[in-house]
Amino acid sequence: MFIEEDFQSLYPRTSVRKVPRQKSPELIFSDSNHIELERIDISGLTRQELKTLMKLKGFQEGHQLRVEL
Repeated sequence: MFIEEDFQSLYPRTSVRKVPRQKSPELIFSDSNHIELERIDISGLTRQELKTLMKLKGFQEGHQLRVEL
C-alpha cells in the first residue's frame, strides 16, 4: 500500500495521521504555516496514480504534506 510502504520512505518530511475507519483516506496539502491549501480523496487511486499525483503537485523530498487515513 502506498501510504504504508512508499509514502514516508519516498517523502520523508511528510506525516500520516490515522482517523476513524469510516472516513476515506485524504491527501492534505499544507503550506509552511500549516494552512490547508487542498484536500484530495485518494480512496480510489492506485499506487502509481498516487505517485503521479505527488509528482504533478510538485512535491518532492522535503516538502510539507499531511495525510489522513
